[in-house]
Amino acid sequence: MLATASNFECRIERNALPKHPMENKKTISRQHPLDWFLTEDEFGRESRLKSVARAFAAEPFDAENFGKELMAKLQKLRYPQPAPSSEERTFDDILASAGVLGVLLKPKTLRELWKSTLLRKSVEHDRELERTGRWSTGKPVGFYKRMARETYEHLEQIQEIAETYDAHELAEGLYDRVSRDFRNYVSVVIQSNRPALDRAELLAGAPRKELPSKPTNEERSSEIAIYRTLETKLMNSRTEKKGISAKFLCQLSELVSARPDVTGLSDGDSLYRAVHRRSES
Repeated sequence: MLATASNFECRIERNALPKHPMENKKTISRQHPLDWFLTEDEFGRESRLKSVARAFAAEPFDAENFGKELMAKLQKLRYPQPAPSSEERTFDDILASAGVLGVLLKPKTLRELWKSTLLRKSVEHDRELERTGRWSTGKPVGFYKRMARETYEHLEQIQEIAETYDAHELAEGLYDRVSRDFRNYVSVVIQSNRPALDRAELLAGAPRKELPSKPTNEERSSEIAIYRTLETKLMNSRTEKKGISAKFLCQLSELVSARPDVTGLSDGDSLYRAVHRRSES
């Protein structure tokens, strides 16, 4: 029996930093924010940001080129930043001396770092789509609103014909197909009205209901994700004695995230504080 259609409406981070909370403690395994975000939820919802992030994550990852760009930045900048003395060593010198440069440049590590840069890239693109009123497909949200109205009208027509000619069994298959299209169009319209909530979940890598605060800065969130990968891969009691400190990792995280033409970094204090806050939440 066909379900009766209801009325439709489209609404739609100085030299000395305080002790890092994770130092000298067993590393906590974390799922990367991007991996968490792209895990299908129980309802199978596909928001605009999720579609964007999924498309970027599906692009081929060029580990060789990513590694070359990173190495160029490591060789160009000296530590510590900013305005270091010309006598200071470059980032790659310090990493090599600590015996972790090879670890950093492993394809698996590079891929994790690349995934962190996709947090910023995805949110930046989603903001542009929102500004121009488009969905991840490039089509205007208005198109989906119009199609939702049209398919709703089609559903009413199918229902009317089925009742008039007592053809419920014949109409059921058509009704189900049009109903699926209708729900898809309406889902786009609804999802397009709550992008900020979606972005907070991606940047934090957690459900919004578990977030004491909702991150909005995609660049800082990318750097935090990078820091956590670097901390896991490079930092231990042996490498700390070789200069791989929390401050070093904060500035290294900024360097990884920076554009190829980067000429300097911050002191890392702001990023450290941000990492500390996220670790407590």
